[in-house]
Amino acid sequence: MRSSCASSDGAARIEARIRAEATRSLQLLKAIEDTVANVSGVDELLRVVASGAHALAEGVSRTRPNREIDPDDELVRTLEAGQQACERLLGEFRACAAAARADTRLTEEDGVAEAYDAASRAVCDAHDALGEAVFAIQQHDGLASGTSGGPFESADELIAHLRS
Repeated sequence: MRSSCASSDGAARIEARIRAEATRSLQLLKAIEDTVANVSGVDELLRVVASGAHALAEGVSRTRPNREIDPDDELVRTLEAGQQACERLLGEFRACAAAARADTRLTEEDGVAEAYDAASRAVCDAHDALGEAVFAIQQHDGLASGTSGGPFESADELIAHLRS
């Protein structure tokens, strides 16, 4: 009789452990799914930002420099702030990808590290596109302002202009 009770207790403990492990596994799978979905959403948003910044740069480049687009540099400062945000995100995404690769509970098939890698590429693309837009605006506004007065005849003339 005693062995039957011991077996019953042992089976109950094993069953409880299996249930606990299954619950933990489901929670891990849910966390993986949520992480991949959230990071993929950020990836998509960054691709939209990059596309918009490319379109802005192209539009500005095609615009005749009759007048300055951003005389107070507000747009340039905003775009540069976006670049700084991209730099911060890139560091975070790279750290998260490394952490996902180091986490023994995760496998390559889970796609967590890969999602962070893709988002890192999207961050780089957005950063570069924002930089292109800044360059296009500054180039356009430089031509529109006409402050240089054309090519300089000598280094002294250039230096005098820079000091003014």
